[in-house]
Amino acid sequence: MDATITHWQAVVHSYWTVVLFATFIGIWAWAWSDKRKKAFDEAARLALDDDDEVIEATKREVNQ
Repeated sequence: MDATITHWQAVVHSYWTVVLFATFIGIWAWAWSDKRKKAFDEAARLALDDDDEVIEATKREVNQ
């Protein structure tokens, strides 16, 4: 079995690298866009909002 890379394999690997890099940059730009800020801020608050609901429910139970 020959372990050398042919010219076409090298070209395909190069194009594949460029495609993956462009995809990464596209996802990065999408994630940091201003349109996504509100959705990400809401998602960041989910765990904290759940805690607030538990605290309020506990306070209501104690006051009853």
